[in-house]
Amino acid sequence: NDFAVILPEGVSSLEITEIMYRPPEGENDNIEFVEVFNNYGAPVNLENFYFSDGIEYVFSDTLLSPGNYIVITQNSEDFQSVFGYAPFEWTSGFLDNSGEAVILRDTLDAVIDSVFYSNELPWDTLAGGFGPSLTLCDPNEDNSLPESWTASTDLAAITQEGDTIYATPGGG
Repeated sequence: NDFAVILPEGVSSLEITEIMYRPPEGENDNIEFVEVFNNYGAPVNLENFYFSDGIEYVFSDTLLSPGNYIVITQNSEDFQSVFGYAPFEWTSGFLDNSGEAVILRDTLDAVIDSVFYSNELPWDTLAGGFGPSLTLCDPNEDNSLPESWTASTDLAAITQEGDTIYATPGGG
């Protein structure tokens, strides 16, 4: 049986909660990623939801349970070598090192969530190539505001090149 969750107006359902737009200098952009969180009380089928800005990716038949995360990356093999699992791999594009809009849309082209991040204050500048990702402090806060984000302090990996990565892709 196919079903769709119709979200009430004003309900924050899917949120962009983590962005690795500029890995440390020793790494290439292959481990860039965007994380999406289901902040709604029911599963959401992401089939044909897509990123229209920042990166290009259209979800296949994917059910995202409440309270769970999904990660989309530039290169799932390289990502797996650093983080230990293979997430979805986007179709094309890259995250701009100086900042840009990342927009997630539903099947009707409505904006589900968008974040316009930057590598300049008031955004946390440590996420600009020094190892941390940008992490949303609380998924119940407005993720369009720079003060809702911080550079991750969770050690995720030390790469073969000796770069330290701070991030929590796929987790809170």
